[in-house]
Amino acid sequence: MYQVKMKFGIIADDLTGALDTGLEFWKKGLKTVVVTSSLSIAEHARRFDAIAVCTSSRLSSPREARDKVAKAAARLKKHGAKFFYKKVDSTLRGNIGTEIEAVMDELQIRTTIIVPALPEQGRVVMNGNLLVDGKPLDKTNFKRDPINPISEPNIPALIEGQTRKKVGLITLPTVRENLVREIEALKRRGVNIIVLDAVTRKDLGRIAESIAKTGLSRLSCGSSGLAAELPFAFGLCDRPQPTVVLSGSLNPVTKAQIMKMEKTLDPFVVKFDPKFFVKRFNHCLKDLDKVLEAVKGGQDTVLCLWNGEGFYKSEKDRALSSFRRVVRKITSKERFGNLVVVGGETASQACRAMGTNAIEIEDEVDLGIACARILNGKLKGIRIVTKAGGFGEENALVKAVDFLKMRRR
Repeated sequence: MYQVKMKFGIIADDLTGALDTGLEFWKKGLKTVVVTSSLSIAEHARRFDAIAVCTSSRLSSPREARDKVAKAAARLKKHGAKFFYKKVDSTLRGNIGTEIEAVMDELQIRTTIIVPALPEQGRVVMNGNLLVDGKPLDKTNFKRDPINPISEPNIPALIEGQTRKKVGLITLPTVRENLVREIEALKRRGVNIIVLDAVTRKDLGRIAESIAKTGLSRLSCGSSGLAAELPFAFGLCDRPQPTVVLSGSLNPVTKAQIMKMEKTLDPFVVKFDPKFFVKRFNHCLKDLDKVLEAVKGGQDTVLCLWNGEGFYKSEKDRALSSFRRVVRKITSKERFGNLVVVGGETASQACRAMGTNAIEIEDEVDLGIACARILNGKLKGIRIVTKAGGFGEENALVKAVDFLKMRRR
């Protein structure tokens, strides 16, 4: 009997969903293919780690959607899939409850978890309600979708209206404190589909780890956001080393980008007031011990100058000199995976502190934002993204961190 290569079977109700979810597995180093018919699974099962099946069932009747999804699950199972992921739309369009139920019944699974949150796109779940850019889903343009309008922002209520399964909810405080215990409690109470709140990428990481710990890894459901965390949690790839972001820019564009990164990725952040940074630098160094501890624990970290009011150009040289000492201390104490540096003069000071005088350009993260590899000095071999203070859209730093963590071939 031939050895099956496929590890993950993904079922999506439309082609873009199959592709954006499959992309998350590809980024972690899993060879991934998308097929538009479940009949094609057999042809690819021995050559790909992950197969995403597009069932084209979003606009189907519930009965037709159930049939399409059940057939896809059955064929993925037949050809060796170990883990299954039911991709759902991050704005709750389609036959969500019906399709989850179909996969559960086909695979004889009693309990699964659903998390539609996609923080990078401003789509989060709070108290079981899906919010888009801070607004309940039924208060957004998705309510007026001419083909698939949405009127119910509450995920448990939506699913209960489409399935016979028992639905439960775990809210954000429990997600962040006692998640494994609560999942086990809901399983004992006979809950079949557990909806979880999630606001940041870190929340999704916690959820993925808890899925693995509670024996629910065979089937999980959500948007591409949760899918991105599963290969790490299931031991299919190594979790990347942390990324350190150094920003000496006081440009409002950079400030907005750091705030977006805080909201989306929930990194460890230290903000230095420039005046305090210059005049009481030795006191600021104490904060670096916390930074080093965060990096050692695998947490992405941001160090930045923050409040520029009353900061004079005459103090600039002292500030840059102090920032160089910060970089020198960090690079001498802890090893991290990648580096993002914001601000031209900050980048120059960072290179001096690291003993680097040659950087090979490798790629472009976004317009005008370079990704390169350090060729010499203390951090020889690591990848670095540099960005001018006024460059980039609001999510530029989130993009940079994601880009650096993507496994390169």
